[in-house]
Amino acid sequence: MAYSVAVGSGAPLLLRVIAVDFSYYRGAVGIGVAVYEGDLRHVLRQSFTLSWASHKIAATCASRRCLMRAIETALRGFHVRERLEQGQIRSFLRLLRGRGLRVSYLLATKYTSVVISRIAQRGFHGINVIVYDELSGDEAVRAEEIKRGLKERRLSIIGEIRGKNYLVALSDIAAYLAALDNYLSKYPPDDEEGRRAEEMKEELIELLKPYNLELL
Repeated sequence: MAYSVAVGSGAPLLLRVIAVDFSYYRGAVGIGVAVYEGDLRHVLRQSFTLSWASHKIAATCASRRCLMRAIETALRGFHVRERLEQGQIRSFLRLLRGRGLRVSYLLATKYTSVVISRIAQRGFHGINVIVYDELSGDEAVRAEEIKRGLKERRLSIIGEIRGKNYLVALSDIAAYLAALDNYLSKYPPDDEEGRRAEEMKEELIELLKPYNLELL
């Protein structure tokens, strides 16, 4: 469902924020994209919800005396670490669901081409902003591929924002799911590590279903 806001006396303006992040599991890469469509107030409400849930997780970290993790999560948002406890991811997603986070759709894949094609296929008449996490060298190359590919599909992109932020928190979890899926496609779950990865993948699929997840 899209929301609109009138600007001056012109036609209603729609905004689509494309939040992109990358994650890794034992060397396997994943790309996660959370798409927020609506007017600016709608997008800010979703950012507030992600901020609220991040602060809840930060408080839990502080109670466990993980002070730097608490400060980082409160100020920069919840972000997955490869060896992060499953319980924290689970708690964060349940907080978001209880608070009513609204995402247009969520992509988890290892291919930049899939990101470009799926976003371009979605009917949308408005302006686009791309939001990234901090990017390493390889990630910056993939991010540029995505932006260039979307522009080639004639999407109106008015700008991009880079750096740790709340809107990419859900993208990060989707990217982690994609990294797990990528790893398991190469290494079947025939040992303890593989079985743990398979269990986490299946749980994340269930937890992310409310956000119109596509694992491709």
